[in-house]
Amino acid sequence: MTANKIKIEQLPSDIREAFESITMTVLIWDFLSGTFYSSDSFREFMAHRNHPKQQRPEELELTDPEHRPDYMKFIRKAESGAKTEVAVMKVKMADGDFHYARMSARAVMARSQISVFVMTILDIHDLVHKEKQLSETRMELDG
Repeated sequence: MTANKIKIEQLPSDIREAFESITMTVLIWDFLSGTFYSSDSFREFMAHRNHPKQQRPEELELTDPEHRPDYMKFIRKAESGAKTEVAVMKVKMADGDFHYARMSARAVMARSQISVFVMTILDIHDLVHKEKQLSETRMELDG
């Protein structure tokens, strides 16, 4: 599959409006047309620098090597198309730092093959750290 990156301006207006209103990263692989769509926020991730070389979801280098097996398991489950898969793991940002992210993905099947694969990525790094601080404060107060 040749990954043709389409700019958001080239998308139909209703899809473009949806992309612009979402505060998370959206990635869509349309295997029928050989097209890859991404929201502008994809630039925040290190994997963007290697794109469009990566032509399939499993080729994205989103996580650190330690979390790669978890990422691959997440992708394989999502590729089944049975349901939307959700995972939280650390992803590599464009600046080289790792952030906690909530990812969801699902494949749309056509004739027993994946026709479209959709993934969303939401940076929850600050939220995770605030929850940890809150938990530590609670333990101190209880302790």
